[in-house]
Amino acid sequence: PRRFHPARFHDHWRWFWDFGTGALGRYGVHSLDVARWGLQLELPTRVSSSGGIYHFQDDRQTPDTLCVQFDYPDATIAWEHRLWSTRAPEGRSDGTAFYGELGTLVIDRGGYKIYGRSEAPVSDGHRADDAHIANFIDCLRSRQAPAADIATGATSSTLCHLGNLSHRLGRELTQDDLAANVDDDTSAPTTVETGHDDLV
Repeated sequence: PRRFHPARFHDHWRWFWDFGTGALGRYGVHSLDVARWGLQLELPTRVSSSGGIYHFQDDRQTPDTLCVQFDYPDATIAWEHRLWSTRAPEGRSDGTAFYGELGTLVIDRGGYKIYGRSEAPVSDGHRADDAHIANFIDCLRSRQAPAADIATGATSSTLCHLGNLSHRLGRELTQDDLAANVDDDTSAPTTVETGHDDLV
């Protein structure tokens, strides 16, 4: 078995490829889910990543700085994280921004803001947790599919894995790559090394 390492437990396990997906998998899945929902998108046709460990001087393996671009035929979703920065885009700690010709909609866990062409918000919204939780409880009782079903979560999780794979391979993933079996790519990271043969 692998030796005990305190940095691999509690919240820090996320920063190791053995069993974590970094900030992209931790935070990105939520923001990418909102972006896909708002733009009515499924899987991208091309994914490219750029980043690395530029700030933290510890034994993490996942990037502390990462930009991922998910290209679609008629849209692009861009993901960025800088775990070391206290300044985030749009004055939020995290979230999703939709940029349009007439304004910007910013959604995060605290609610939403709509900006016109000026800096001042033209509309301000509240948290939607109550409705989200109510939908979940109603679905437990009725056995109906929730607003965000398992397929939605799986697709958004796939975007995170594709972004991380592009980063780890050091290259763009094209539509051909996305259609191919990753097992065919000899440069792809191998299966998870658990140190426990009995788990494989």
